[in-house]
Amino acid sequence: MQKILLAELDRTDETVSSDLQPLDEDSTGKEWTEMQEMLSVALDDIEDELFEISSVERTHEEMEKLSKLTGRLVQSFIQRIPGNGIPVERECIAICFLAVGLARRTIEEWKKPQEAVNLVAVAARGVGALKMYKVMPIVATRRAAHARHAKDREKAEAIKAWYRENIAKYRSMDAASLVVSDLLDVSFRTAHKHVSDEAKKLRSARRA
Repeated sequence: MQKILLAELDRTDETVSSDLQPLDEDSTGKEWTEMQEMLSVALDDIEDELFEISSVERTHEEMEKLSKLTGRLVQSFIQRIPGNGIPVERECIAICFLAVGLARRTIEEWKKPQEAVNLVAVAARGVGALKMYKVMPIVATRRAAHARHAKDREKAEAIKAWYRENIAKYRSMDAASLVVSDLLDVSFRTAHKHVSDEAKKLRSARRA
């Protein structure tokens, strides 16, 4: 992610797809001022979201640390130094704040309106990428847990299917659970749980 964002910052003179587009060159000063205001408001929203998802506090001390981190990051990028020792997440956060800072300065100077639009778009995409970076480990954990429990779900369905087909052969759920636990190589407790669940479901269906 950090490589993509740095590449974007490195080519801000090119057009970046965005909902925010500058007005024509012959637009009036008032229209350009409105455009600056619109970009500034959009950037404020992006910055607020960045502070929220990055957990960076709005203190002078924190911003000083971030400024130093950004300086290291920029130098390593300019000098093409691999492995700058900065943790990936902190690097991504620094890049996002760098994009916001550059966008803010470009909007205030208003010498290159197209570049201002580009930088706001880069900042927005950076925050979106950072959100995905923080979410993906959670998604991966859930997927792994889902995969781990896949066999358990298969066993549960097999126990329930067996009980539906053989319910008439056994006078009690205990007796059925004992048999199916041997057949499917599961504990009696596991078998009884799923047999009980299926029995309740079948009773509800008969009442309906």
